Amino acid sequence: MNGQDSDSFFGKKPLLTPPPTALGRAHRITAYDFYQEIADLPAGKDIAKCIQCGTCSGSCPVLRYDSRANPRRIIAMALLGLKEEVLQSEAIWLCAKCQECVVKCIKDVRPGEILGAIRTLAMREGAEAGWGMRHTRAFARDILRFGKLNEATLPLVTARQRVLRMIPLAIKMTLCGKLPPPFPKRIEGLGQIKALFRRFAGETK
Repeated sequence: MNGQDSDSFFGKKPLLTPPPTALGRAHRITAYDFYQEIADLPAGKDIAKCIQCGTCSGSCPVLRYDSRANPRRIIAMALLGLKEEVLQSEAIWLCAKCQECVVKCIKDVRPGEILGAIRTLAMREGAEAGWGMRHTRAFARDILRFGKLNEATLPLVTARQRVLRMIPLAIKMTLCGKLPPPFPKRIEGLGQIKALFRRFAGETK
């Protein structure tokens, strides 16, 4: 660059910026085959095609409200082998499945689907990733038990102490007769729902 030191120029804007915790622990948690574990799942088969262009992050509506919901960054960390950091991160549970990144990805990587594959691995390995993991497990448990969500208890399991902020809303809903019952009736055909769950579980093993 006209005889000037290029390090100062390129050093200003690093392509990949994993969080400080990831950088500090990379030497002992790096799993170079982590991306292959993701690629072995149908939803994650194209992860190696990612060129880190950032189109997914630029189109993500959740990222506008929460900086952790950065699909480019999560995929970059997966490709770098930061398995523990990725699976334990709450960021993987922030995806709203709007499919914006899937539609706009120029390499047809399907970032949103890759996040789904990462969630599957997190569930399979028993990762503890806070509210996202709790919500997913409670969601599945309700469907298997009732065939529908238990809307009265799901916030308690997901939000825990943060549910206290919802008390004013709960009071208003109670006064209006809108608070859902704590023990919903089971739907008809619950056996078919359970069969679908068993089939899906077999396909993701």
